[in-house]
Amino acid sequence: MFGKKEENETEEFDQELVRRPIRDLKPENKKARKEPVKPWGKKERLTVLSVLLATFFVSALFAVLSSGFSVPKVSAPNISISIPNIKFEQTFVSEKKACCSDIEEKFKEKTDSLLGTYGFSFIDLTTGKAYSLKGNESFQAASLIKLPTAVALYKEAEVGKLDLDSVHTLSDSEKLEGNGSLAGFPTGTKITYRNIVKYMLTQSDNTAFNIVEIFLGDRKIQKTIDSLGMTKTSIADNLTSADDIALILRELKEGNILNPIDSDEILSYLKQSKFDSWLVAGIPQGVEIAHKYGREIGVVNDAGIIYSPRPYILVILSKEVNEKEADSIFPELSKLFYDEVSK
Repeated sequence: MFGKKEENETEEFDQELVRRPIRDLKPENKKARKEPVKPWGKKERLTVLSVLLATFFVSALFAVLSSGFSVPKVSAPNISISIPNIKFEQTFVSEKKACCSDIEEKFKEKTDSLLGTYGFSFIDLTTGKAYSLKGNESFQAASLIKLPTAVALYKEAEVGKLDLDSVHTLSDSEKLEGNGSLAGFPTGTKITYRNIVKYMLTQSDNTAFNIVEIFLGDRKIQKTIDSLGMTKTSIADNLTSADDIALILRELKEGNILNPIDSDEILSYLKQSKFDSWLVAGIPQGVEIAHKYGREIGVVNDAGIIYSPRPYILVILSKEVNEKEADSIFPELSKLFYDEVSK
């Protein structure tokens, strides 16, 4: 009896083993084994509920704030914290930016409604502050290109390759109509290179410029331009920028390009300019100015050093403009900067 019972129990155990799945415990098959997904316990349910409640309250808070609700200020306790004395180095540009922004806005107000594009570059020679609008943009140089050309000729003289007092004989092929009186001189007229530069700068004489350009060649003039750091100026394309012209005027004023005698001589020619409109018309009579102007179709340019009690450099360039509009606005723009430095 007992033997049969044990036999039956053994059969039932064997059948249970057949019904029950056998777990694969081999290490190499560990990744292939999948445990059954357990139902969420109390801890998991509380976590999900907390996240949902937090999301609800944050969303409600943002909704209230966005509707214009003013959150009352909470006064924090007065806690005094001692901070060690640490020195920080900082570059302040706010004063310059405020000044520049004000000038730019006034300049833009006067020119935005006009035909074409206007740009300027300004250097306060007392403080050294410099600011501009479209200062690095390319504009047609017109006769402003004569300024670096004159400097190039004087540099040639300083290295001993030219005597400025040597005489040049005017030929008929060199004569160019337009600005200046040399074109009306008889062929064969004798004139020194020093006086040629004087005509070129005081009268913006085209024939004088042509003589110098032929004598030096564009490559040598461009080499001088590049050596001065005038990155937007091209003799071949007759292009420049307000910043470039402001740079050469400053370097002349400070005697960094030529020796002091030659620098002063070129500036003296610029002071004798025969043109008294544009920049000149915007400053009070009696204030000295050394300037170079230029004009072509749709182009009005003027650039100079204004020797006011607080001297400054101002360059105003334009392109694709209505020339009558430019003639009218230039004195106003000049006065704008004079008034700014006179405050």
